[in-house]
Amino acid sequence: MFETIDEITQLVKDKEAEFQAGTGSSTAPSLHDRMEADFELLTLEPYQPKDMNGNVRKGYQSFTTSKPRNFFDKILDGVNRAEMILTIETEEDAGAEEKKKASLGELFLFGLLERINRRLQRRGEPPLRESLAYWMCARGWYALRVLIYKSAREKEPVVDVLPWDQMRVTWEMSGDGLLWAAHKRLASAAQVLAEYDIATEGKTAYVIDFWDKDINAVVVDSVWGKEPTPHNIGHPPVLIGAVGSMPSMQRKDYTGTIEHRGDSVWASSRGLYEPWNHYVSLLMDIAEAGMVGSMVWETEEGNKVLPEGDPFRNRQILQIKAGVEKLSHLELPKAPLETSAIVRLISDDIQQGTLPYPLAYGGTEESMSGRALAFLGDQTRSVYTPYSNGLALAYTWMCEELLSQFKNKVKGRMTVQGYDNKQKYYRAEIKPSDINPNWFVSVTVKPKLPRDEETEINMANASTASRGPGDMPLLSKATARENILQLRDPQAEEDKILTEMGKALPPIQGARIVDAMRRRGDNESADLVQRFLDSQGMGFGGQPGMGAPPGSSAPPGQNGAQPGQEIIKAVLLFLSENGGQELAKILVESLRAGTVLDPQVIASVVELLMQAGQRELAQAFVALMSGGASAPAGGQGAPPPTGGPPAMPSPAVGQGGV
Repeated sequence: MFETIDEITQLVKDKEAEFQAGTGSSTAPSLHDRMEADFELLTLEPYQPKDMNGNVRKGYQSFTTSKPRNFFDKILDGVNRAEMILTIETEEDAGAEEKKKASLGELFLFGLLERINRRLQRRGEPPLRESLAYWMCARGWYALRVLIYKSAREKEPVVDVLPWDQMRVTWEMSGDGLLWAAHKRLASAAQVLAEYDIATEGKTAYVIDFWDKDINAVVVDSVWGKEPTPHNIGHPPVLIGAVGSMPSMQRKDYTGTIEHRGDSVWASSRGLYEPWNHYVSLLMDIAEAGMVGSMVWETEEGNKVLPEGDPFRNRQILQIKAGVEKLSHLELPKAPLETSAIVRLISDDIQQGTLPYPLAYGGTEESMSGRALAFLGDQTRSVYTPYSNGLALAYTWMCEELLSQFKNKVKGRMTVQGYDNKQKYYRAEIKPSDINPNWFVSVTVKPKLPRDEETEINMANASTASRGPGDMPLLSKATARENILQLRDPQAEEDKILTEMGKALPPIQGARIVDAMRRRGDNESADLVQRFLDSQGMGFGGQPGMGAPPGSSAPPGQNGAQPGQEIIKAVLLFLSENGGQELAKILVESLRAGTVLDPQVIASVVELLMQAGQRELAQAFVALMSGGASAPAGGQGAPPPTGGPPAMPSPAVGQGGV
């Protein structure tokens, strides 16, 4: 669409002029003027006292409140500490293979995010999330350029994601989305030479990174840093968004309102800090005047005057004639009575537009009820929500863009590593064929606000309890964990509960005790405990006094334990620690009863073992279970073939509610 340097340069220049001058007849500052004014609040630009005509009053007190920076830091910290959950959603009835691939896709995204952060840190920039949150809070807008490409200098694809300063971005939208976007920056001669191999005439040069639906080009001053090159993505890989819920609007004269879109943290309070500084500075002037102590010299002639200069700036003591002349304190200027009312009104407005002080800053020692905490959290949420929602939208778009570009542009495998949702380290290899272009990425960002967890636990217990034998609880435990307790990963919590229940089973506890004794070298005590467990029917032989599972005729093994016992013991320990508690329970009951284990249960056990890479244990378990046993009551049991896992579907055992 745009192919020459002049076309691109003029396009950017025209949009810059529009954003700097404003788009309508409104008296509001332009988009760029508003961003610059907000930046002065952020950096606490010193207040300049002025007279009624707007002239700077030199030599008078100047007060600059720290409120705007304190508020900014508070919101930014809340957004940075908010809980972010990234998932690839699948249907409830999706198969195990589909869910496994979705989990792999999540790991891929976590690994890419780790690469992005490390790349930004090498450039001396904060991590991506912190950068985006900063731009959103300070500018009220966010811009993000996302790329995955193959570089001759890198073995694996480069993941290049850059958050742009919205004040330096120009763009134009259409009904189908972004038409084009450009980022203009001032770069040093050394940077230009390193990035584009261009020697500039001056010490600096303007660099324009331009993207439209078809090409990418870079203009360095008036030459090509990168000639127009097809990017084969199909759209500009750039996201531009405004914080808040205001859509694109037009005024009554059909002019735009872009200068009103995008809420920085000072959207409703930016006009209050200057009058606050003004009145506090005046009060400081009055206080300083009271400290000087200048005098008035009254004479009969009335023609004697004080020396030139401000009498409240320099202490002056004069000689007078007794009985004729009079020396008294100069009457101090006083603030009008209305001043305190004005200051109070401004303070109230600032708190309504920001966060209430001292409550929101942890400055109250008053104990609060659970209802009061819930109310405070709900009312405070509206301050954080625009930025947490903006962060969630940006990450959702970026993740889907990364998946799409990797699927369509990259050939070969890519190794990623990092930490998953459960903060566990992993390392995985991903190839484009593993990516499903129809995946639905969900990102939520929830600020951490005051909660009454004791009340929530009591509410969860009450809602999941039944009132009688035939009564149903109001909520399932899964719903209570998700909606009332607001657990980050309810399914993971259920797995932990099942694991603890599995470890509490008497045979499992006994096996763990024996294992602990053997690890400490106390084999004699371990043998005594093992014999006691066997005598009580809690060993791995099933019936009291049984030395091995049905069908096992192997010779005794180490420390008096038979190979069959060791296999069953290893399988039960594995199941208890890997979400197979229900399978462990069924296996123990079958061994105690001396019945043939259901082939479908065997298939489920083997599948878990194979997924965890326990192939030898799976084969030994199948061989052991195929050794022969009496048929269960009511039918004939068909043992699976030996030498490998049974070829039959496995039910989702061990994943149900507790």
